Amino acid sequence: MLTGLGLVSEAADFAARRHTGQQRKGRGNEPYVNHLAEVANLLSIATDGTDAELAAAGWLHDTIEDTATARAETSLWRHLKAHRLAALGFRRQSPVGNYIADFVARSRKLVVEIDRESHDFDERIRHDARRDRWFASRGYRVLRFTNDEVMKNLEGVVLAISQAAEQAAPPSLTLPRKRGGNRARRAASTAKGDQ
Repeated sequence: MLTGLGLVSEAADFAARRHTGQQRKGRGNEPYVNHLAEVANLLSIATDGTDAELAAAGWLHDTIEDTATARAETSLWRHLKAHRLAALGFRRQSPVGNYIADFVARSRKLVVEIDRESHDFDERIRHDARRDRWFASRGYRVLRFTNDEVMKNLEGVVLAISQAAEQAAPPSLTLPRKRGGNRARRAASTAKGDQ
């Protein structure tokens, strides 16, 4: 079993590999791993450097949160994939503009987001509000559920999504008519009958 500096070092290495290429939201090109380093450092300072397990937890806290989110997403995906819910074609982790929607049914302009717990609650709320406004400006309705709601009340979440999908009318498609459609045919047959 790792202890002390070895434990913190392994946690930092794992976190760096897990978050390779990720950037902090709202911080330009700053690597996401910097956030993990800040949290680990704050925890280390708070314990005067005496609690290696707590410092390691600082490095790994988002990895643990991401695991809970993955479980919730996987559970919900089982109900949404392959047109299982109201014959809708949901996509998972799908780009919509500059954002990645957890789940989207484009035919109904419906986005479903699963929110994980966040230590920076106020910033997450602001970020989610910006996303929701952007989706709304493009005609999308956003449903948000917490990991906890999905894991403890999956049937209720699926029912809420189903009801929202029913309320969202599918877009009406007007297909172009070939060579003027029925009117042109009627006019042509009438003209032939007049001869």
